[in-house]
Amino acid sequence: MKILQVIPNLYSGGAERFVVDLSNQLALKSEVKVLLFSHPELPGNLLLSKQISEHVAIAYVDKKRGLDTGVFSKIRKQINKFRPDVIHTHVGAFKYLAPLLWIGGHKAVHTVHSDAFREALDIKGLWYRRLMFRNRNVVPVTISKESTRSFLNAYPGIYSKMIYNGRTPPVRSAQFEAVRREVDSYKETKNTRVFLFVGRLDHAKNPLMLFKAFERLRASGADAQLLLIGRCAETSYGERVADLLRSNTSNNCIRYLGEKENVNDYLAAVDFFCLSSIYEGMPISLIEAFAAGCVPVCTPVGGIPEMVGRAGFLANDTSEDAYFNALREAFHCGSSEYLLRKQEITQSFRDHYEIGICALEYEKLYESLVYNR
Repeated sequence: MKILQVIPNLYSGGAERFVVDLSNQLALKSEVKVLLFSHPELPGNLLLSKQISEHVAIAYVDKKRGLDTGVFSKIRKQINKFRPDVIHTHVGAFKYLAPLLWIGGHKAVHTVHSDAFREALDIKGLWYRRLMFRNRNVVPVTISKESTRSFLNAYPGIYSKMIYNGRTPPVRSAQFEAVRREVDSYKETKNTRVFLFVGRLDHAKNPLMLFKAFERLRASGADAQLLLIGRCAETSYGERVADLLRSNTSNNCIRYLGEKENVNDYLAAVDFFCLSSIYEGMPISLIEAFAAGCVPVCTPVGGIPEMVGRAGFLANDTSEDAYFNALREAFHCGSSEYLLRKQEITQSFRDHYEIGICALEYEKLYESLVYNR
């Protein structure tokens, strides 16, 4: 089977990491190509594009900023050249692919990686997607029970298929011992507990609230450090985050490490994983934390409560007070309880979120579309 995965870019976000893992896994059985809207060797794309298997082809259409109507013909040429059996779109790519899917009669899948209303952006986006999802050749995929509920509220009467996201099982790199020593160097005592945030530093992830809650944890006497991995969003909110980190107002209890290729090494070397989002789908970073046995401390949004259950620590809501209480509960967790939580999330990854399980479900969906099963 020939499968075309389409995503605007490979910046280091959850959907982008998912496309890399899914493409690599699907390429074990099928011919797979990833189509980007920008050059794969641009600085923003480079980190993840290097992780794409040699068995996966990469192409790009050099889309201009903003609405670029000229990109339609470029995409059509790529489709005609590759002649895929199935086209699988992600995030903003659907807006540009949908008319071509409708006109060309292509079999397609679109994964809704976030809350359905937020993905659509506005009323026009909802109307546009509602129209396109009525095409029986296009199957929307939701990624959690909460994701399915938001989809049904946004698009009443339209069928969707639920498939949990997945991630490749973690492998510690040759840099792990150096990372472990680096993490140890941030500890003030042998009892310091280290928390880690991984993701794009943007409004959705709510890092400014995380900083305030963590500073309160420190002020309460907790011997704790917070490390941040990711890139600041190119927005006014992202600039505020970057300015705050540059000003170093947190008394060295919050450290920004930038983007990292070996995130798994850091997850394996710290104690807790932080996710302070105000909305989510099913976060890839949380799945990575599960795989590494890094106990999560999260806000209760999107598919997170469904994933975390009692294995991690859930705030009551997305407020600073609620997240501070969750951080404090995690910090004071005893060693026996902590070990049980680690074991539970690791087993949950093996049972539900390993990329092989996810890819198999997508393969079944592709086949049902192509062969009308």
